Amino acid sequence: MLGHSVSRATKHRVKGIVVNVTEVGFGRQLLATPAAVGVVRTYVKAQLEKFGYPHAVADAQLVAAELATNALAVSERGGSIRVFLGHRPRGLVLGVWDADPHMPERKPPPRLTPETLDLDPGGFDDNGGWGLMIVEALVRDLWIERPACGGKWVCVALNV
Repeated sequence: MLGHSVSRATKHRVKGIVVNVTEVGFGRQLLATPAAVGVVRTYVKAQLEKFGYPHAVADAQLVAAELATNALAVSERGGSIRVFLGHRPRGLVLGVWDADPHMPERKPPPRLTPETLDLDPGGFDDNGGWGLMIVEALVRDLWIERPACGGKWVCVALNV
């Protein structure tokens, strides 16, 4: 697991005026394994507490776990995912990167009834499909960034 601190000034245009904005945050690169989701949750909790937002931990951990799970689902075995948490012009931003170029798909929520709900432990995850809707309900904004290195960052502005 690689970790690094990020601090850089970027120029942004606000109402026709170019302003310098300092981006401060922390990033991690993780091996794309199921264990990465737990590491991301722990990392997000630690960083939010350092930033002074302990009240935002529960929602941010859920959002981070959803984004990391989606990234792992499209990552190659032995590949990596990245997570970023920090202050950017849009606010406190959480981002998860994966190498897959395809956009995440928002699927219609499954229609669950007592007859269709699969409570068998082997198929329990087949009851999913709510991830991006849950994320959107818990954040101020959701967007995709395409870095020059390829892949995509799925980013959210946290409610803090």
